Amino acid sequence: MGTFIGALPGAGQSLAAFMSYGLAQRFSRKPEDFGKGSLEGIASAESGNSATAGSTFIPLFAFGIPGSATAALFGAAFILMGMTPGPSLLTDNTEIIYALFLTLIFANLVNLVLGKVLLPYYSRIAMIQPGFMIPGVFILAIVGTYAANNSVVDVWVLLFAGALGVTLRLMSFPLAPLVLGFIIGPGAERALRQSMIMGGGDWAVLIKSPIAIGFYVAAFALILLFTFALRAKK
Repeated sequence: MGTFIGALPGAGQSLAAFMSYGLAQRFSRKPEDFGKGSLEGIASAESGNSATAGSTFIPLFAFGIPGSATAALFGAAFILMGMTPGPSLLTDNTEIIYALFLTLIFANLVNLVLGKVLLPYYSRIAMIQPGFMIPGVFILAIVGTYAANNSVVDVWVLLFAGALGVTLRLMSFPLAPLVLGFIIGPGAERALRQSMIMGGGDWAVLIKSPIAIGFYVAAFALILLFTFALRAKK
């Protein structure tokens, strides 16, 4: 379930975790224990959440559409390196893509070993007070931003983006759509211009193709699925 949800653009880890939790509860021998600290429920939600990590790259490589905020960051990195996410990415930059695949496989193996060995120490990190953690992260972010291009303007952009992020977080706005919009927006605008040129400026060209209608139906079904999942979660 987590792999399938991760392959859907924009579905996200939360939806995968919730659907995996619901699926495990439906097939569990003790469904009444769910919601009361059941280890089976915790394992199902976390496994569904983790399973999306790799499959979110599927729509990024196939269509240039990131499946999550993490995949969007990878897409942004590809763009900064002069590579365009999409089908041509696999053919024009084969070495980099296979290196990424090998890195992901190796990272999972390392994570398995380190997770077993360092789990007791990881739990102690969660006990660090935010008052000690935030200043260190803030300083490293400023130094890293300035060192990238030796530009003070980049630092001001960082501070403005950080202030905007804090404001949106205080207003309970999700931040992941901003990152998704950053990578999806330019491609969507370019595709819209191409469609309008091909249709001679007629907006009806957007609904004439059966393939386009199929995508609209799939997007609408995904929105309904996500909406019902959020309502059930609440």
